[in-house]
Amino acid sequence: MKRDASQQAGYDVFISYSHSRDTGLAEALQSELQRFACPWYRPRALRVFRDKTDMAASPQLWPEIERALRVSRWFVLMASPASAASPWVRREVEWWQTNRSPERLLIALTDGTITWAGGDFDQARTDAIPPSLSRYFAYEPLWIDLRSLRPPPGTTGRPRLGDVVAEFAAPVHERPKDTLVGEHIKRQRQTRRVVRQVIAALATLAVLATAAAVTAVVQRDEAVRQALIATAGRAAAESAAMAPDRMDVAQLLAVEAYRMWPDEQTRAALLSAVTASPALVRHLQAGAPVSAVGGSQDGRVVVAGTRDGRVLWWRAVDGARAGSAELPRPVKDVAADRTGRVVAATDGTSVLTTPATRLPKTWGGPVDAIALSPSGRFLAVVVPGRLTRVDLTTGARRTTRTFDRPVDVAMPSASTIVVGDVAGQWEYYTGTNLRLTLSSRHSVMGAHGFAPTFSSNGAYFTHTRTNGGPMPLYPTIRPLSITNDSAPKEARSHGNSPQAIALSDDGLHLAVADGTAIYVSSVDLRGEQVTLPGSGAVIEGGLRFLGDRDHLVSAAGDVVTVWDLQHAGRIGERAKVSLYRSCSGCDAPRAEVSADGTRVAVQTVGEIVAVHDWDRRGSQTFEGVGWLLGWSADDVRLFTAQTDHLETLDTRDLTRARSPFRDELPGTPIAVTPDGRDLLTLSDTGALEIRDATTGVTRARIPPPKQVTGAYRSVVDFERGIVVAQGAVGTTAYAVLYDLAEGTSRVIGSGSSQYVATGGGNVVVQRRDGPLEVWDDTGTTLRRTIPRDTTFSPRELPPQSVPAVNDTLVVQRKSDGVIVLTDLGTGTDVGTLRLPGYWVQFKTAMRLTADGSHLITATDPGGSPGLLVRWRLSPSAWTAAACAAAGRNLTPEEWRRHIGTPPPDDLSCTRQR
Repeated sequence: MKRDASQQAGYDVFISYSHSRDTGLAEALQSELQRFACPWYRPRALRVFRDKTDMAASPQLWPEIERALRVSRWFVLMASPASAASPWVRREVEWWQTNRSPERLLIALTDGTITWAGGDFDQARTDAIPPSLSRYFAYEPLWIDLRSLRPPPGTTGRPRLGDVVAEFAAPVHERPKDTLVGEHIKRQRQTRRVVRQVIAALATLAVLATAAAVTAVVQRDEAVRQALIATAGRAAAESAAMAPDRMDVAQLLAVEAYRMWPDEQTRAALLSAVTASPALVRHLQAGAPVSAVGGSQDGRVVVAGTRDGRVLWWRAVDGARAGSAELPRPVKDVAADRTGRVVAATDGTSVLTTPATRLPKTWGGPVDAIALSPSGRFLAVVVPGRLTRVDLTTGARRTTRTFDRPVDVAMPSASTIVVGDVAGQWEYYTGTNLRLTLSSRHSVMGAHGFAPTFSSNGAYFTHTRTNGGPMPLYPTIRPLSITNDSAPKEARSHGNSPQAIALSDDGLHLAVADGTAIYVSSVDLRGEQVTLPGSGAVIEGGLRFLGDRDHLVSAAGDVVTVWDLQHAGRIGERAKVSLYRSCSGCDAPRAEVSADGTRVAVQTVGEIVAVHDWDRRGSQTFEGVGWLLGWSADDVRLFTAQTDHLETLDTRDLTRARSPFRDELPGTPIAVTPDGRDLLTLSDTGALEIRDATTGVTRARIPPPKQVTGAYRSVVDFERGIVVAQGAVGTTAYAVLYDLAEGTSRVIGSGSSQYVATGGGNVVVQRRDGPLEVWDDTGTTLRRTIPRDTTFSPRELPPQSVPAVNDTLVVQRKSDGVIVLTDLGTGTDVGTLRLPGYWVQFKTAMRLTADGSHLITATDPGGSPGLLVRWRLSPSAWTAAACAAAGRNLTPEEWRRHIGTPPPDDLSCTRQR
């Protein structure tokens, strides 16, 4: 405590030295004195003053030094010729001589010589101490020689004094040297022990901290993972919920869910979103609420007007913007000519056309409706009580009297204009002088009719009824009278108050927008009403047919939606091919896909093979051929066979080469190896025979299993060298596998089979009692059983389709025409596809391409033409289709509204995952 008090009051040692010579030694002495015999828990044992470390910058240097001298207990002189000559050292020594005892002054010789002679220093030989020390010591003082510790000239760094420092520390501590050295050693050992303990403790803590950090990171990653899974699942669920109302938002949510966490749930949600409402082609973003919609008669251009006065038009084929214009007020009506080259629009006051022409500034009243002639040369404008026809080429115009409350106008030809009014009446005007040639005479709507609607060409008229009954359909080409005003045709309605109605120009289809769906039915109540969900709430008047009965355009909010009733879906492309008329009891068409997946050959029961090239988008037909057997290795030749010859069809130049057999074949040809050397046939007894493809001579024969008496409906996998067929045992069919390499055959499993398929190392057997069995390519190991109801295996013979299978998927068709994709690894359904329109009721062949990227379906409608559809099966293709159909990105506000969490950093639909 006394020492601590003294240290707080001043210094234990004052070091005086020459800055030019002894700075390094002075630093070393200060440092080691402070730490000598110091406990590990204290910063220092002594307080040592050295001017470089203990003096702040001060203009009064000597008073600071004098103050330090006054509070110091010991004085150490670093003796050398340089310090002896230093005025500062001399002054410090003189102060100590005047104020302190010589017993408190220690000398450290760092350079030069000190010699004691008699009772004083020998001044002749001593050059290391100031002269003032002469006669200062009564007895010869003890000085410590540090000359050997001085660093060599030109070197830097602090020297180590070692045990020499004990010579200085012992008198300062006022303890014997050996005791102090022993205590110093003890302190060092304690310090080392403490350091080791601290290091061990720190190492342990480091290990524990590392483990805790790893655990925390793992837990954090798991929490992030679970959060991503939960958010992706919610986005997938919200996508399904939004699909009936807002298909654009549903598709974008499904895309983001799959990108966030690609698993079975989000993959299924993505497929469901991109295949929902197959007739929906794409959404066109108007950027503001749409107030009017229309399009060209050929269906290639879609036109819309918005509430902020903009007029927009797009190419229907790809959704690309084709042009825009502006009006001062909200757009009331739009029109286009037959090809969409000329577009017109009105805001109720002004009328514009593109290309721009000179038009009247006023029309005699508020404009109710406009129309363009098919050529785009003539414009028809109706206002209350007046009809005006304008020649856009010459500017000439003609005006006549018409209804006081017009609601629609159509211009089916350059010389004909049809005007309809709010009461359901119509009038025809013809010629350049607008002569009235036909009038409906009176209203046919009655007291309970409303929403009068004309087809785009004005040829047909309909209206709704408050009781929700069938909607009447009137042709406008003849006048009505009291005796003949009953509707000659009717169509199904939907609800009592639809938002919008549209009639096809041929009068055969009626579309009604009600709620968030569109309902399309054929006239005369034939067929079922088709529902088109996903449009949103269609605006009044926001529904139009484009040219024919299959193409529609609707407007809801700021979105214009394009529809095609014969559309194969957003992940499918369709083509029609010529097929021979088949029969109701015949098998589904036979389809063979080239190895590269670009060509497909289709045959029904007749002697016609249709070949379609997906890349060239063209088809060709070969007539008078036999059984379709498959493609050659080069993907350009087809093999067909009859009982007396093999024929090769070259799809490049349509040439044909025939190879006659020595004898007629006793069995049915089923395949030719891709190299064209071997022909495979199945005999009536169920034996598989391998023959020379050019001569028909048998090379090998694989007998059927003992109990099998016949075989039919076979599939071949040359890559794995197997043939799978239906083997007949009396009236029961079993699955039979023929091994081409081993020359053996075996029955696969047990139980009657409905059909078999092979691909990707799997053999699939559909049992008659329902379950789908997945076997390995040897037919000995059952990999998985997938429960199925009878809709997957209808009891009629033959089946309407045979499954397609690869290494990950099996594709089946249900009895209602829905195509189901099932994951072979998990047995869960990935999603469904649906053939367009009425094609779902016919027999369909299904084939997967070799790489599994596409599914190709060939549908036989019972006569020519047949339908081919190529479906894209990769999630990346589904994402691209969803983004293209939505026509925009998901906004952060939409994400927050539907998901309730902060949105991802990037909601760009087209970004790469």
